[in-house]
Amino acid sequence: LLEKYSSKDISFDICSCQFSFHYCFESEDKARRMIRNAIERIRPGGFFVGTLPDAERIWLNNGTNGVYSNDVVRLEYDDKEVLNDPNGKPPIFGAKFHFSLDTQVNCPEYLVHFPVIVFRLLNECGMELIYKKRFPDAIDYYLGMQEGRGLMGRMQALEPYPPFEGVRWIYLLCWECFQGTLSKSEWEVTAMYLVFAFRKKNNAKLKESICISDCFASISGLFLIVSFNF
Repeated sequence: LLEKYSSKDISFDICSCQFSFHYCFESEDKARRMIRNAIERIRPGGFFVGTLPDAERIWLNNGTNGVYSNDVVRLEYDDKEVLNDPNGKPPIFGAKFHFSLDTQVNCPEYLVHFPVIVFRLLNECGMELIYKKRFPDAIDYYLGMQEGRGLMGRMQALEPYPPFEGVRWIYLLCWECFQGTLSKSEWEVTAMYLVFAFRKKNNAKLKESICISDCFASISGLFLIVSFNF
C-alpha cells in the first residue's frame, strides 16, 4: 500500500482490522502481504488491533460431520478427510470453513492459528503481543474499567438502540429475566471470537520472511484444533 499513500513518509499510531483479518489466511503469501500492509507504517510504540474467529472454539469433529449450527449461525469445515483422520490436523493456511450468520454473512472463511501470528508473522515484523482475549472475557474486562464502560455506553453497546416511537424494546423481557440482551445462541456466536492487540517495538524492522509452513509442520502443539464444546 505504500505507493498509494499521500506521502511515503507517512506514519500511523494505530491500525485496526475488525472481522476481516482471517480472510487473508487462505495462503501464507496473502497473510504476509496483508500483515505488511497493516503494520509497515505504524510508528514505534503504535498498535495493531483486531478481531478474529477463535480457532480454539471452532472444533469441527467427526461426531457432527464437520457441521455446527444453532438459531443464528451455521459453520461447516471444508476438508472432511482431515476430520475423518484421527491423526489429521487442519493446515496452518487454507483451513477453510463456511460461515453463515443469520442473514448478514454467508461466505467461506479461514481458521487462524494464533501461535503462527504471535511467534512468526508479527514477531518477525517487530510487533509484540500486548493482549489476546476472548470476547466474553474482553467484555467483562472492559466493563470493569471506567473508560471501557463509558465507551460502551456512548456506543450504546449495553442496550438496544433507541426504538421507534411507540415501540417497546424487543429485549426488555430478556433483560428483566436474564439480566442480559443476548440469547444463548447469540452468546455462542460471541464466544467464537477473540480480540487482540500488538505493539510495535522500538527500532523494529521488517525481516526477510521464513516459510511458516515448513517451520511449523512438525510442531503439533502449535496446531490449534477447533472445538464446538461450548
